[in-house]
Amino acid sequence: MKEIAEKVLDTWLRMTTIINNNKLTRDIPLNEALILRLLIENEDKDYTMTDLCQKTMTLKSQMNKTLANMEKKGLIYKERSKDDKRQVFVRMKKEARPLFDAQHEKIIGLVLKVIDDVGYEHVKTLIEVFEKVAKAASKEIYSA
Repeated sequence: MKEIAEKVLDTWLRMTTIINNNKLTRDIPLNEALILRLLIENEDKDYTMTDLCQKTMTLKSQMNKTLANMEKKGLIYKERSKDDKRQVFVRMKKEARPLFDAQHEKIIGLVLKVIDDVGYEHVKTLIEVFEKVAKAASKEIYSA
């Protein structure tokens, strides 16, 4: 059983490395892309730094650094809540959308090529397995 666990870990790390490859995420690093994706997919939701930490499973210290870098690049801005002055929401600047979209299309292009190489039915099965693995890993990590 340990041998299969090692193979799973090796494959998982290779996939993570491929996804986080600087050639794919040159303009927007992975953590920044995850944040922008959340902001884009939920434009009507107000996200605080704490919300983003929870959604991306990122430490607060890392999130601080990431958001500071994103502000310097002009990708996001922070806006104080009108209702509760203690809350600060993270907003995406309109100028960030084309940059995100270009990088996203590049990655989707790679995924489409992989689907062609591997086959649609295998990829459908892979998605189901990934969902189960992510759920099980999340359960183990966050219930401990």
